[in-house]
Amino acid sequence: MAPRRLAMTLTFAATTALAGIAAPASATGVAGAGALELIAQLLLTSRGQELVARQREAASRREAHLKLIERLKRDGRPQDSETLMPLLKDPDEVVRRQAEDAIWSVWGRSGNPEIDRLFRAGVGQMGRREVNQAIETFTRILDNLPTFAEAWNKRATARFLAGDLAGAMEDCEQALALVPDHFGSLAGYGHIYFRLDDLDMAILYWRRALAVNPNLQSVALSVEAAERILVARGRLST
Repeated sequence: MAPRRLAMTLTFAATTALAGIAAPASATGVAGAGALELIAQLLLTSRGQELVARQREAASRREAHLKLIERLKRDGRPQDSETLMPLLKDPDEVVRRQAEDAIWSVWGRSGNPEIDRLFRAGVGQMGRREVNQAIETFTRILDNLPTFAEAWNKRATARFLAGDLAGAMEDCEQALALVPDHFGSLAGYGHIYFRLDDLDMAILYWRRALAVNPNLQSVALSVEAAERILVARGRLST
């Protein structure tokens, strides 16, 4: 039923019911009760239609978002992360998860085939725990393309694993200068400060990462762990 027609029907039914209520019971009888039942049925129908409309709208929005995410994941560039960032807070869990995956994909593209080949090689070295080799690879990349934020972030991770906390912090700072909302570098900063036993700063950066990407469960758990330590030290009240 069209909204205008439904509204007119409800108005008519309500008027009829009110008239029945106002009239003596002997004059209205079953008719008044029937009108009230009609109103209830129409209201239920209206709510059902609204629910279906909302569900259809949500499904349509979800499909549009997933198509956008798929396209950018396949063909996007680092700057396209700005388009994807808001989807990290989408009500749909699948959209959030796919958006985060796509952001990492676009961050990992420099636009230069040779640089991208080296980048993949460095990531592979990190996966094999060849940390020093990875640092050398990412350094080669950054010597040629210092605007490649994700190379800074990856070298920060490699330096952290190698125990070079000062170098890792410098690389995180470079990545964030290029991409202020880089939740990976924000979280990395938190891990560095945690290793330095500066829990206040660790929590600060972890919360900044969560403000950008609230889906980082391991970071949320890190905040809770750091807060428990501060409570045990008597520096944070529950």
